[in-house]
Amino acid sequence: MDGDRIRFRARPVMPFPAKIDCVAVIDGDTITGKAAHPVTDLGFSGVRERS
Repeated sequence: MDGDRIRFRARPVMPFPAKIDCVAVIDGDTITGKAAHPVTDLGFSGVRERS
Protein backbone atom coordinates (compact mmCIF):
# COMPACT_ATOMS: atom_id res chain seq x y z
CA MET A 1 0.00 0.00 0.00
CA ASP A 2 1.25 3.46 -0.86
CA GLY A 3 -0.98 6.21 0.53
CA ASP A 4 -4.40 5.60 -1.01
CA ARG A 5 -3.07 3.13 -3.63
CA ILE A 6 -2.88 -0.64 -3.33
CA ARG A 7 -1.15 -3.09 -5.67
CA PHE A 8 -1.40 -6.87 -5.64
CA ARG A 9 -1.02 -9.92 -7.88
CA ALA A 10 -3.58 -12.72 -8.21
CA ARG A 11 -2.66 -16.14 -9.58
CA PRO A 12 -5.87 -18.05 -10.32
CA VAL A 13 -5.55 -21.65 -11.48
CA MET A 14 -9.07 -22.25 -12.80
CA PRO A 15 -10.12 -22.40 -15.58
CA PHE A 16 -6.43 -22.00 -16.50
CA PRO A 17 -3.30 -20.67 -14.76
CA ALA A 18 -2.87 -16.91 -15.12
CA LYS A 19 -1.10 -13.94 -13.58
CA ILE A 20 -3.27 -10.86 -12.97
CA ASP A 21 -1.68 -7.64 -11.72
CA CYS A 22 -4.12 -5.32 -9.93
CA VAL A 23 -3.79 -1.65 -9.03
CA ALA A 24 -6.49 0.25 -7.15
CA VAL A 25 -7.20 3.52 -5.36
CA ILE A 26 -9.13 3.58 -2.10
CA ASP A 27 -11.15 6.75 -1.43
CA GLY A 28 -13.18 6.60 1.77
CA ASP A 29 -15.64 3.74 1.31
CA THR A 30 -14.96 3.17 -2.41
CA ILE A 31 -12.31 1.33 -4.39
CA THR A 32 -11.64 1.62 -8.14
CA GLY A 33 -8.92 -0.02 -10.12
CA LYS A 34 -7.64 -2.08 -13.02
CA ALA A 35 -6.82 -5.77 -13.32
CA ALA A 36 -4.22 -6.36 -16.03
CA HIS A 37 -4.16 -9.77 -17.71
CA PRO A 38 -1.92 -10.65 -20.68
CA VAL A 39 -5.01 -10.84 -22.93
CA THR A 40 -7.00 -7.84 -21.67
CA ASP A 41 -7.39 -5.24 -18.91
CA LEU A 42 -10.53 -5.04 -16.79
CA GLY A 43 -11.71 -2.19 -14.61
CA PHE A 44 -13.31 -2.87 -11.26
CA SER A 45 -14.95 -0.88 -8.49
CA GLY A 46 -16.67 -1.47 -5.18
CA VAL A 47 -18.33 0.22 -2.23
CA ARG A 48 -18.04 -0.83 1.41
CA GLU A 49 -21.25 -2.44 2.58
CA ARG A 50 -22.67 -0.94 5.75
CA SER A 51 -24.50 -3.20 8.19
